[in-house]
Amino acid sequence: REVQKNHGWVNVAAPGEASSFILPAVLRRPSFSVAISTEGRSPKTAKRIRERLEKIFDLDQTVKQLLKKSEAPELPARSLKTVI
Repeated sequence: REVQKNHGWVNVAAPGEASSFILPAVLRRPSFSVAISTEGRSPKTAKRIRERLEKIFDLDQTVKQLLKKSEAPELPARSLKTVI
């Protein structure tokens, strides 16, 4: 409370009005960022949501990379005849 009287920010890791700001759970990727907040009511829930989103976006990226790697270059027709 003393810090707040002097216009400082206070973050208390307990529910209630004691904090003067909140820190959202943040998911960062090269092309976007997502912040998840429960307005300080349940940081654990925000964290779980972020973790689920991480799995979804990581899986999506993994599938894209696997598809990209599986794209074999096309061989000219005569090379195929030689192989067959």
